[in-house]
Amino acid sequence: MFSRFETSGNLRMMKEEEHLSEMYLNQVWNPNMSVYAVSGLPTYQQGLGGTMPTYSSCRLYFNLPPNLDPMFALRVIEDKITKDVPYNCKVTLK
Repeated sequence: MFSRFETSGNLRMMKEEEHLSEMYLNQVWNPNMSVYAVSGLPTYQQGLGGTMPTYSSCRLYFNLPPNLDPMFALRVIEDKITKDVPYNCKVTLK
C-alpha cells in the first residue's frame, strides 16, 4: 500500500502485513487536515523579528470520512477557525 512513497533517512513504514487495516483507515476513514500552501509569511532566512505579518493566507485540504456530511464539517471547521482568534486577527474562509 505504501510502496508508491519514497522514503529517506531513518523513516520506517508500518509493516503492511501487520497494520493493513490501520493503513486503510488512515487513507479512507480517518479525518485529517493538510496545509497545501502558505503565503504572506516571512521566509526562514528573513526571520519574523517579533512582528506579525499584516496579511497571510493558507490553502487547507481536509480529508473527511465518507459518511460525514461535508456541509456539517464545513460549519464545524468554520466555527473552530473563526472563533477565539488570537491578536484580534480577522479570519475569512473562501
